[in-house]
Formats: sequence, C-alpha cells, structure tokens
Amino acid sequence: MWHFYPAYSFLPVGRRRRRQDIFFFTEQLISVIEENLPLVPSLKMIAHDIGQTGFRRIIQRIAKDIELGNSLYESLSRWRRVFSKLYLKMVDIGERNGNLAEVLRHLLNHFQRMDKFREKGRELWYYPGIPILYIAGVVSVFLKFVIPTFREMFAEMEVELPTTTVSIMRSSQWLAENGHLIFCGLIVIVLGLGIIHLLGTKIRRLGILFDSLLLKLPILGTVIRETNVIRFSETLGTLLESGVPLDEALETISDVPMNRVFQAAAKRMAGEVREGESLSSLLNRRNPFPATFNWMTTVGEGRGNLGESLLQVGNFYELRLNSALNRIVAIATPVLVLMEGAFVGYIAIGMFSPLMLMAVHLM
Repeated sequence: MWHFYPAYSFLPVGRRRRRQDIFFFTEQLISVIEENLPLVPSLKMIAHDIGQTGFRRIIQRIAKDIELGNSLYESLSRWRRVFSKLYLKMVDIGERNGNLAEVLRHLLNHFQRMDKFREKGRELWYYPGIPILYIAGVVSVFLKFVIPTFREMFAEMEVELPTTTVSIMRSSQWLAENGHLIFCGLIVIVLGLGIIHLLGTKIRRLGILFDSLLLKLPILGTVIRETNVIRFSETLGTLLESGVPLDEALETISDVPMNRVFQAAAKRMAGEVREGESLSSLLNRRNPFPATFNWMTTVGEGRGNLGESLLQVGNFYELRLNSALNRIVAIATPVLVLMEGAFVGYIAIGMFSPLMLMAVHLM
C-alpha cells in the first residue's frame, strides 16, 4: 500500500522532498503527543497542512486506521515504502515504553543530523564532479566538431604542421572513427555495474563481496568506510538512547541502508550479544570498524553510557571526514584549474601555430 506516493518521490529530488515531508510530520506528531491532543483529529489537521498530495493521503489513511482501533505503529507499518524500518522500530519502542514523544525527538534529531551530513557530502562532491564533466564535454566537442574544420583548412595549405597540431588532428580523427565504440563501451560499463548491483541485492554473499572490494579502494574506500561508521554510530546511539536493547538495536541496524559488510557485521553481533557477549569483546575481533571506533566504543561501554559515546563517535568521524573532503576539494581546485588552462593552451597552440607559420611564409 504505497501507490498514493508519486513515482518521482523515489528519484533523488523526490527522496529529498519525501524526507522533508517526514520531518514535518514527525515534528507535528511530537507536538501533538507532548500536548496530549487527540491523535486522530490531530493527524487529520497535520494532513491538511501537508502540501504534497500523496503524503497527505497517506496521513489521512493512517488517521482512519487509528480510528478503527489500530495502534500508531500498526497504522504506519502499512506504509513500509514510506517509513523506514528504523522509524517503525522507534515508534514501536516508544508506544510500548510510554515515551513516544521522547523517542521521536531522538529519531528526528538523528534524521536531521544524517540529512545535513548527506547534503554536505553532496556539496563537497559537486565541485570536482562538475569541472571534470565540463572538461570531458569540451574536449569531446572540440575533437568531434571543431578540429575537423581546421583539418580541412590545413589540408589546403602547403605548410608543414607542427607535432602538436598533428597529435590533435589524429586524436580528432580517432574519436570520429571510434566515438560509437566509446559510447557503447560506456553503456556496457553502466549496465554491467547495474547488473552487479542488482545481483548483489538478490545474492547476499555476492553483495558483501562487492561491498568489501569497495572498502579496499584507495581514498574512496576510506571515505566509504568512515561514512558507514558515522551512519552506524549515529543510528545505534540513537536507538540505545531511546531505550532499545543492544541486541534489538543491532538487529535493526542490519536492515538500515549502508554498506553490506557493516550490515552483516551488525547482524552477526546481534546474535552474539544475545548469547551473552559484550559489544567491546566483539569489536576487538575481526570487523570492518577502524581501531579508533573500537577504542572509543569500548570506553563508552565500560563507563555505562554506550549510546552517548556512540553519538560522540559519530560526531568525531563526521568532523574528520568533512575535514578530509575539504582538503580533497582544496587540492582538486587548483589542479582542475590547471587542467582546464593546459587544455585550452594546448588546443590554442596546436590550432593557431599553422596559421602563424602560414602568415610568416606569406610575408
């Protein structure tokens, strides 16, 4: 039961809008619970204030389900494509423990922190990505469309072409002859990665193998690992601070979207915690977490404030990762500027040198 939500909501822009809808709904729900207002009429009023038609209808259906005698958790569970398993788990814990408003406040803070981190990471990747695409696009346009015009012009001249010009002309000719192969190759690569991703979602071991290879990549692997450490720490800390038992919290994290190596580790640790193992003893064994995370978590568990320590660990790694990404952007900025300048200069020298030689020859 999720057909009311528009298809675009599962695209990047739509997912961002959907998150904002859920944030607004959660904020309003917290206020309703804290003020002890009647839930069903309040949900109908919240739905009235939601601008997105699909989400408004979902809230109205939830209000009707509660009116029929279902709990909030049961009513929300009918919309699992909209409300994540983490969201539903927190609502269930809050209803059972009688502290729903407090639990939702923890959950909302967690979602807002993760949303800011996600947006920050996206902004930091915009600058290297856009100039690289710009350079690749300009190079392709010059070699495919501009250089052939110069080649026809130079063919009519009786001037020996410089080595730079010859290399540019050959590159243009090669691109003209093999452009379709490059395009087909890119399509094959994209389709291949898509198939691997699809198989990884269907075959658990293959997905874990693929994600473990990503963690071993230079630079990018470190970024992926620390991003998942932040998500793991923030989510587990939020669950523990909300009163969720450690084994249930780890079991819930195993279904939170993240690298499948971390999901498998969380699921394995959940079973071992049920058997009486402590989290610190499990972290000292082979696992995908860095040593600093293991040490800080062990200290927090020893002091009896594991949830708070995990939130601090998440903040620590978030600051460290943001600093690293800022350094990468700071280094990439002059490098990309130099690349753009070198390309323009190389094309200018290669294309205008024969014209200058011809002018000298005529003089």
